[in-house]
Amino acid sequence: MVLLFRRNAQTLKNVSHFRSAAFNYVENLDSQYMHDGVAHIVVQADSLSDLLSPFSTAKRPRLNQDFINFIDVEANHIPVEESIVVDVVGEGFTEKDRATIQSLLRLHYGFELAESEFELKLNLRRCFKLLAFFIVTAAVFFVMAIRHDTVFIEIPAIAAWFSLWELFNSAWLDRGDLKLNRIEAGQLASMQVHFQNR
Repeated sequence: MVLLFRRNAQTLKNVSHFRSAAFNYVENLDSQYMHDGVAHIVVQADSLSDLLSPFSTAKRPRLNQDFINFIDVEANHIPVEESIVVDVVGEGFTEKDRATIQSLLRLHYGFELAESEFELKLNLRRCFKLLAFFIVTAAVFFVMAIRHDTVFIEIPAIAAWFSLWELFNSAWLDRGDLKLNRIEAGQLASMQVHFQNR
């Protein structure tokens, strides 16, 4: 967003209003999602075909991306420490349809959980590789410094500094985001599905 340099009274009033804008998160969370101590995401659908991708087959059904996106967007507003229940509201669901929806949601979010765990493992491997590279380059730097070999001493120093910086970035910054993604994926993978008639 660009802040124009032209500052008239209306612009300053608007900016002041925007800075003072407030939103009561807890009150709105309670009124929009929370019921009986559990967060509810309410989805309206008339039949199983509303929730399945038109490109999937009967032998390998997949969830409609709009349905998944809706759940993801709604879950984004819910704190990770809250359990989630997806309430599917509709009347055209047989017991087989209900079991299909539950298993497909478990499958979809189970894959996301597995992917987030895999990303955490890759991050840990990267951290160990960067640590090993730092130790080696720092050792080379100190050996060169002890020998007073100043011709190429900057190369291991720069490499050691770079690997230390990347290690810090991977271990503290990236890993924190990956852990949060893992918790969010676990929250969605463990959600329950309830069905309600209109």
